[in-house]
Amino acid sequence: MTTHLPHYPPSTTQPTTFHLGTGTTLFSTLLPQLLTTNHSLILVTCFWAPSSTQQSIRDLLLHLSSQAISSHKTIHIRICFSSFSPLQKLLHTASENGYIYPSSRYSSLGLPAVEEIPGLDLRVKSIFLRPCHVLHGKYIIQDEERVWFPSCNVSWEAWGEGCVGFKGGGLVEDLRGYWSRVWDGDGRMRVPESPQEMSTKVIRRSQEVPVELGYSDSSLLASIDLSHLPANIETLLLPHTHSSYNPFSIFFTPNAKTPSTPLNTFLLSQISTAKSSINIYTPNLTYTPLINTLFEALTRGIDIRIVVSRKLMIFEQIVTAGTLTEWEVYKMERRYRKLVARSSRRTDDLEAGNNTRIGNLEIVYFNPAFVNVNENNSRSTRGDETMPRRIEDMGMENQPVKLHLKMTVIDNEITVLGSGNMDRASWVTSQEVGVAIFSEQVARRLNAVVRDVYG
Repeated sequence: MTTHLPHYPPSTTQPTTFHLGTGTTLFSTLLPQLLTTNHSLILVTCFWAPSSTQQSIRDLLLHLSSQAISSHKTIHIRICFSSFSPLQKLLHTASENGYIYPSSRYSSLGLPAVEEIPGLDLRVKSIFLRPCHVLHGKYIIQDEERVWFPSCNVSWEAWGEGCVGFKGGGLVEDLRGYWSRVWDGDGRMRVPESPQEMSTKVIRRSQEVPVELGYSDSSLLASIDLSHLPANIETLLLPHTHSSYNPFSIFFTPNAKTPSTPLNTFLLSQISTAKSSINIYTPNLTYTPLINTLFEALTRGIDIRIVVSRKLMIFEQIVTAGTLTEWEVYKMERRYRKLVARSSRRTDDLEAGNNTRIGNLEIVYFNPAFVNVNENNSRSTRGDETMPRRIEDMGMENQPVKLHLKMTVIDNEITVLGSGNMDRASWVTSQEVGVAIFSEQVARRLNAVVRDVYG
């Protein structure tokens, strides 16, 4: 289930939206769309915790059940997560097929009791592989037609997040197949095939969304409408399986060969062949082979900009990497200064015709005080202005205090989003899911709005 993942071919699809905000605001913005579910809704996250987001999902299920009953049908809901509590992880089954929660435990997960949702076929599964292998992927699949990749968990964490959406095409099919491979290995989470009647009800029902189920877009930090873009934007699903964990390896063999997963291989190859620039937003940065590859790019004249968080998931960093982002950033800055100094002394290289400059390296710590909030939240990729307002004017759950977005932009041509961080956990011990978008228009627009909002 988690050890052999396929390499997916590039496919075409239609980007729909890109949102920035906290987990609370992202899910609240998606809920009205999720309420249009006709046949099936698959929600996959890593951390499932009591929160306003969890409460909103509970309310969503109640509304979907009512709609299903009025339409004389059943809607199939699948909720998948890896982490619920320390005790859950300690006592979790070692089976890679995970644990199916009985309906009697739904209330303990913040979900409606089964008698409250007679219109739904709800199944809930967790997979956690000891000692610390979480399934870190986060995505939503609706009616086998739309997908979203939020960077956030279902939790209270007020972190700066992002979410990109797509409609139709091979990406949706690939993600649906990937979900079945990982979460339905035992056949107990299977979703029946959808009927052929789904088309027109989505538009009609979208006008009947209860307002209490979602915030307005004004609660987002920024939102971009991508739906006017061509429906044949090339994308690539990038799964990443976990690798075996030995706590001593982080000290004795920290630079062991990088696991050859689709996500790892793609990122390393794109960084190694970048032509002009690399922009990275990541919560943490602790993986030495990646850092070495970035420095190789610098020696080729590639400009690199990295935005990271301070003091985020400290325990997890130490356990999985044996180091901290702050220490790695300090070492990178010192290493870069030495690289520049050596280069400036090599005047003979210029005379020999080797005029390759050292690329610029900028590492920025995310500062919540500098977050810009965009007033004009219904923008398309045609718009370029940003109208900031004070972050203090937002509710506490809407104010990001840490950066949790995971985004890499190569040469303003390729954008990689998903669940994977630039830390050792994501590159080795955790299971991740990413998506690459091959579009200069998308890359430039997303890079610009993320920099405007998160710095």
